[in-house]
Amino acid sequence: MNLIKKNLLNLILIFFLGGIGGVFFSDILLPKLLSYNVFSDLAVAIGERITIVNKTENISIYESEILDNLIKKNRESLVVIKNFRDDKFISSGAGFIVSSDGLILTRREVVSDQNNDISIERDGNKFSAKIHKRLDDNGLILLKSNASNLPVVSFASPSDILLGNKVILIGNKINSLGNYEFVDVGFLRSIDDFILETSIQDDTNLLSGTPLLDLKGNVLGINFTNSKGDVLSVPSEVIKSFIY
Repeated sequence: MNLIKKNLLNLILIFFLGGIGGVFFSDILLPKLLSYNVFSDLAVAIGERITIVNKTENISIYESEILDNLIKKNRESLVVIKNFRDDKFISSGAGFIVSSDGLILTRREVVSDQNNDISIERDGNKFSAKIHKRLDDNGLILLKSNASNLPVVSFASPSDILLGNKVILIGNKINSLGNYEFVDVGFLRSIDDFILETSIQDDTNLLSGTPLLDLKGNVLGINFTNSKGDVLSVPSEVIKSFIY
């Protein structure tokens, strides 16, 4: 009986000392330890558990700033393409410069007839262009202009094209007062080797030939729309194979 009482007293003492030790560690010792740099990656105790976390920096990047930066990066490479026949205006659309010696990428919806006279407008300047080559399977048209020392876009690599990533398209609208920029934002809904599908919906005539950009401002593809107005894009790897 005495042995049982002794063991019981020892057990009570252990629980008592353990409780005091736990309180001392969590309420007194741990806060002091966390004041030292070596322990700065530890989180404080939550309830009776201690969670170890990595220290992170909160970096706030506003979407408006991202959009502003990528527009600045690509603005000078965007062009307006106008079609004429017998000096008569027929239609206009978008494209972007892919080489400094005057190669411009666009879509077949923009340049529908190779017999048209093609005028390129960029940054208030005008110069002529001809169809250099075409890829009918993907609707790509490469124009060669008589301009040089032009600013060019940069292309994204395949590893940058990820499902669900945010994407941005930019272009120029034309009205009676002239040209003005527009932007649209969405995400990549599906990906295959030949077509990127976005969540963006808009007007066919407005978007064909515009670039699809990632958040770094690199070109993921060239845009067009289907019959429902969904914005699709021919991927950068297909474009580069066609150009080069």
